[in-house]
Amino acid sequence: MGDKERKKLEEEKKRRDIPKQIIAWAEKYNLGDEDWVKKNFEFNDDGTVICNTSLELNSMTKPDFPKSIKYVAGSLFLNGLTSAVGLNLPKKIEWNLSLNSLTSAEGLELPKEIAFNLYLNNLTSAKGLKFPNDIHHLSLNGLTSVEGLNLPKGIRNLYLNGLTSAVGLDLTNIKVWGFIYLEKVPNNEKQDLCEKYPNLRIV
Repeated sequence: MGDKERKKLEEEKKRRDIPKQIIAWAEKYNLGDEDWVKKNFEFNDDGTVICNTSLELNSMTKPDFPKSIKYVAGSLFLNGLTSAVGLNLPKKIEWNLSLNSLTSAEGLELPKEIAFNLYLNNLTSAKGLKFPNDIHHLSLNGLTSVEGLNLPKGIRNLYLNGLTSAVGLDLTNIKVWGFIYLEKVPNNEKQDLCEKYPNLRIV
């Protein structure tokens, strides 16, 4: 057997093992048993996996999300994670993504698409973090500084209630259909923003 054939057999074995791995993982986090996995997951020939339901994984304290799951049709809750180093997130989440225990964006690579809301309410810095182009509600109430913050191009509502100053907040070319919430920012700074960005509603 040549190297090419051996490699092909190894790849086929890995693909065959993926359903077993997902079942073991689902049972580990009390998501469901083998029947539950068969009902809620699709296994593609290329080794990728589609999840057709929401996943509540708040008991996960260390990154342990299967790399093979590329799409989640519901929401993904990972509020027990305090570090994103080594975390493999799906490429697309059809509803919400919640990572409310993360304080650092280190190692965090967000999905290319989050159809609804993103919650990162304990994140103190978003430096280096790349957001999807559009997010319904973006909640960053833990940010204490806007340094390195690069916002999505389209947002329904933006929550930055932890900021005590809006100095340096760049809202250029950002489309916000709803409101930008800055509860702790002084009124004079809010007024400056309103004058600078008259098409945005800042409260």
